[in-house]
Amino acid sequence: MEVIKILFEKKDLDVNDRCDSVGFTPLMLAGLQNHIEVAKLLLTHDYIHTNAKNFQGQTAFSVITNKEIKEFIRSHSKQSTKKRRMK
Repeated sequence: MEVIKILFEKKDLDVNDRCDSVGFTPLMLAGLQNHIEVAKLLLTHDYIHTNAKNFQGQTAFSVITNKEIKEFIRSHSKQSTKKRRMK
């Protein structure tokens, strides 16, 4: 977790970068591997895109089966929508 926090401090970090040949984002990989704390931490990043798609057109919400992580994504999406409306 500390490594991820350090990486967040880098100005050129792209938290939505596709990491593999399937096009999974770090959020997708964290969710698929049931790394709940990593997924929660990624969702705190200002530039996380929960609707980013892999090369098959799937979002993190559609590929992740962990219900707890899916609920965090759903909650994050609702908060992001509220913030955009307030601007």
